Amino acid sequence: MRVRRSARTTRSRPERRLASHDAHNSAGPPSHPRRSQIQLAIGRIGRMRWSRALFLTLIQELHVDEELATYVGNLAILKRSDYPRAIAIALILRHCWRSDDLADLMRRLRM
Repeated sequence: MRVRRSARTTRSRPERRLASHDAHNSAGPPSHPRRSQIQLAIGRIGRMRWSRALFLTLIQELHVDEELATYVGNLAILKRSDYPRAIAIALILRHCWRSDDLADLMRRLRM
């Protein structure tokens, strides 16, 4: 007698395989060019702390730098102690287009 696999068992196998990979292994084998570039860039980081360059780059990557400046002032002269508040505002600006998305963000930020 032959035992059939259920559709659920068949579908869940790829998910298990994907879940077992660590995030740092998802870029592919070590010989992949992207992986080498990532490792080189990470090697250059060293011990990174909050800096104006890191903060401004993060804000630019969120595509809210101009609008954020209207709420917190000139980003180039913002104090390091104000970075957490500015980042939270940047995230709010990024997610405020849909009320459910904003509500989810506020929940994740425990606000």
